Amino acid sequence: MTVIHSIHARRFMRAYPERAAGERSKPVGRRSSLLAVLLLGTMLSSPVWAQVSDTPDASIALGSSLTTDSADEITDDPTIEELIAEELPPPQPAQPIRIDGRQNPRTETVNGQLRRRGPEPTEADGIRLGTFVLRPSLTQRIVSEQQSSGEDRIFTQTDGRFDLRSDWSRHQLSVIGGGVFQENLSGEGATDPSAEIDTILRLDLGGPTTATLRAGYDFEREDDTDPNAVIGADAQASIHEFSAGAGLAREFGLIRGSVDVDAVRSLYGSARLADGSDVALDDRDQTSVSLRSRLAYAASAILSPFIESEVSRAEFDEEIDRSGFERSATTYGLRSGIEIDLGEKWFGEIAAGYAIRDVDDARLASIDAFTLDGLINWSPKRGTDVQFGALTEIESSTTADLSGSVAQRFYINLTHAVRDNLLARLGGGLTLRDYYGFDIADQYIYDASAGLVWSLNRNLDLEADIAYERTTQDGTEDYDTLTIGAGLTLRR
Repeated sequence: MTVIHSIHARRFMRAYPERAAGERSKPVGRRSSLLAVLLLGTMLSSPVWAQVSDTPDASIALGSSLTTDSADEITDDPTIEELIAEELPPPQPAQPIRIDGRQNPRTETVNGQLRRRGPEPTEADGIRLGTFVLRPSLTQRIVSEQQSSGEDRIFTQTDGRFDLRSDWSRHQLSVIGGGVFQENLSGEGATDPSAEIDTILRLDLGGPTTATLRAGYDFEREDDTDPNAVIGADAQASIHEFSAGAGLAREFGLIRGSVDVDAVRSLYGSARLADGSDVALDDRDQTSVSLRSRLAYAASAILSPFIESEVSRAEFDEEIDRSGFERSATTYGLRSGIEIDLGEKWFGEIAAGYAIRDVDDARLASIDAFTLDGLINWSPKRGTDVQFGALTEIESSTTADLSGSVAQRFYINLTHAVRDNLLARLGGGLTLRDYYGFDIADQYIYDASAGLVWSLNRNLDLEADIAYERTTQDGTEDYDTLTIGAGLTLRR
């Protein structure tokens, strides 16, 4: 009704502009004009006016003031339908009918840009055990291994892993471990089993202080390319390592310091020769204790230079080994580096330094070497990760007149998400082993690998990979190993 009244008021003012102007000139006349407009609008919309307007003398009912000129102006005015269209909002375009039947489609992005589809979740939910979350996995593979020595074999490999972590608001306990079991289907090559478990308890002592307690166990078989491996053995000795440690870290404003103490107990089994006899290697049993400290300065939110020192002592159970040498030794190390944190793009650390190993036996020369250690992660784009690593390790020796060796390893690993559920992996590395003592040629180990992981769903993966390793050393034959495998991984 209000709209009709407003329309008729507009028609009145258009028909009598001189009246409207005259009324505006008088301050008191504004109220009268408004009342007249409202009264006229009410009359025009009433049924009585409708009956009068239908009679032949409707023009007389309007009064003598309605002249022919004003009637023409009314006739030229817009129709009621047009005036109503001016008052009402413009009609909205009809929504297209969606095939999926949705009446509330998702709001479009700014500038009509396409949405980036997020990756599907690939990590299993795990099993809730009270305040802990357990994520186990089991991999069953069939592998073909070919060696230049002629010991080819086809075997099955069962790899079980688990990751148990607490879900506490403060502190954290994590237990991570697994094992590998191999069984030959054909061929007579030696199997390579392994097992490990590591327990880490982090204690938030309040403020910027954190304490860490560690314990672990590791089992593996000595590699044929190890400098202390028994030449010509069908199966190398097994190695059992028990470890325990503790650490304390604290922040002092922009300075962060940490101290760690670790102890490792190493036990060696026997190597089996081709004739079936065993060679005991328990004279290599030893206990080592190390103390490491680090001091870092947060120069910015991205870079934190640091300096790190380490001292360790390796004590053999037998003071003199079967070759007649004292093998216990003390190692000192000092390195300086920088921590990098650019979020997901770049993060990690790299350090260079110097280390020296002083053997108790005066007949054996000390081992000194420049060290390069670090791990840098780079993500050039989403779904692609590159990892650069370097590691320097001083190794002891059981060979007469040989102090030991320095092994420097450099490697690179690349992972790329071809699709949301397809991951490609590439890797390669180089290990250089330099011997200290008498004149022995350096040893080089090259390795490369490639693989694909297809996630059938969040709990099941299909894997396939190939790996190659080559060991070269002057004066000895090259040693090549090629493995090709495929299998399934079940996760929970």
